[in-house]
Amino acid sequence: MNSSVDFKDIFNQIEEYRSHINKLHNLEDILLIGIIGVISDAETWDQMFLVCKIKRDF
Repeated sequence: MNSSVDFKDIFNQIEEYRSHINKLHNLEDILLIGIIGVISDAETWDQMFLVCKIKRDF
């Protein structure tokens, strides 16, 4: 049994509701930053950004 999960495939199944004008960042990136931030106990977007910036190479 392969327990490997490809988050990009899962995130690509989520429907995009933003207009093309509001797409500064990829939805997949936003979702992954949110998940990493929650796991890291970040409470604000700034903290989530900082955690991801520190763990970028990880």
